[in-house]
Amino acid sequence: MAKTTKIDIEEKENIIDDKDVEIIDYKAEYEKLKAKTEALKLENKKSEEDQDECNGDLSISPSKMINVTNLFYGTLYLEGLHGTLEFPGFGITRPMTFEDISHAQSKARTFATEGYFYIHDENAVKLLYLEDSYKHFVKKDKIKKILDLSEKQIKDLIGNTTQIIKDTIASMIVDGLVKDEDLDYQDKLFASKSKIAVVGDALGKDLIEISRQIIESNRDIK
Repeated sequence: MAKTTKIDIEEKENIIDDKDVEIIDYKAEYEKLKAKTEALKLENKKSEEDQDECNGDLSISPSKMINVTNLFYGTLYLEGLHGTLEFPGFGITRPMTFEDISHAQSKARTFATEGYFYIHDENAVKLLYLEDSYKHFVKKDKIKKILDLSEKQIKDLIGNTTQIIKDTIASMIVDGLVKDEDLDYQDKLFASKSKIAVVGDALGKDLIEISRQIIESNRDIK
């Protein structure tokens, strides 16, 4: 029978002590992990509460009709839940159900965030999380009357809006200069050449020169 020496006993005690240390370390790590998990839960809860507070008790019936205006200088198609709706030109306004608007913006989120169309309902804008985007949108009437603004207002408006609305402003002015069927509007545009130059500078485009080239091109075709 083998004898147990004092050295053997001390080694066994050391092994036990090492295991105890490992157990204590694991427990400490567990407590840290648990604390982090609880902190994340609290953070997520606060975030949800903040979001609820932001939207409050807002709710809209899916069947509620809401006016939507095309801010794109051309034909716009929005794919609703119940079919595709056509907006055949800039400024055209048509009613859509909230569920159709919600579906359309989810299918083409960029159209909603960049200002291809304008939703005439503040609660709908909030529920679709578009409030930040709408700080940069310009309504149809203001776009049409941009030449009535002061030079500073023109620069501020263009400097704060989206690229699609900038393109709409440029197209609208060039189109007005080129077309001759609406003589009153064309006369007003030519009388406002200094304002047009301000708009062009803000857009980084020579709108009058672009118009002149199109007019000459049209004459050559005729």
